[in-house]
Amino acid sequence: MQDFLQYRDRIVKISALLAAALVFAFAQGGRMDIAFGLALGGAWSITRFWLRAHHLKKSAEGKDMGKSVRYTLGGSFGLYALTGVVLSISFVVKGINPWAALAGLFIANAVMVAYEGLGHVKVAFSGHSHHGER
Repeated sequence: MQDFLQYRDRIVKISALLAAALVFAFAQGGRMDIAFGLALGGAWSITRFWLRAHHLKKSAEGKDMGKSVRYTLGGSFGLYALTGVVLSISFVVKGINPWAALAGLFIANAVMVAYEGLGHVKVAFSGHSHHGER
């Protein structure tokens, strides 16, 4: 479980740094609408990832399988509903680029894919088994 928590924390930190860098870059370029969209979508992406990890951790700790499944499904429904709210806000509020918000929603996902991909590339070049430490 400790490895899972470390993985979660790494993804959150890297995602936050990436989102902040993108927001800063677009803000410096004078595209505040894109910066606000990325900030909104990126913040929700990171929060959603953290909450999903929390639900998985709680589900794994549960002794009652039915309760764990209901907890996880209820949490997933709530996350999807709130994602819809975030997108709705980005389309309604002037000054927020909705397409940037949509792109921001995938920041944590992109970081996970890149993190895992780079881990496998590192293992391929090191000649070690991919089941060991990164």
